[in-house]
Amino acid sequence: MLILLGNNVIFQDNFAKLTGKIEVKASSNPGSSYNQTVATLNYPNGYNKNNTTVIGLLQKNADSDSAALVQEFGASAVNASSSSVLCSFPARVLLQDSNILIHFYNIGSAKNVAYTLTLKKE
Repeated sequence: MLILLGNNVIFQDNFAKLTGKIEVKASSNPGSSYNQTVATLNYPNGYNKNNTTVIGLLQKNADSDSAALVQEFGASAVNASSSSVLCSFPARVLLQDSNILIHFYNIGSAKNVAYTLTLKKE
């Protein structure tokens, strides 16, 4: 069963995809220090921190149709300028009591990032 709610949550049985766009802010010292940008998301109906598993986080440069879609699973150990070019930012997902936080860490220039967070309900 597939249900579309609004334009950012798609359910299929016990899986949900949350999509959105965020401007990942530029580093104050490009190449040597990270800037953190946080996206705050609501849980889909029936999901909470106790019954949710993060399956994956996809990132794409929202300003380029030709940019590669990069699949991230919570973190990246790469400290490289190429992550800014590809919009493959080090990221982590936090499941909190009342919401979900995605932390993006940028070492380069500001970018608009389209993301898809895939969740599984246990």
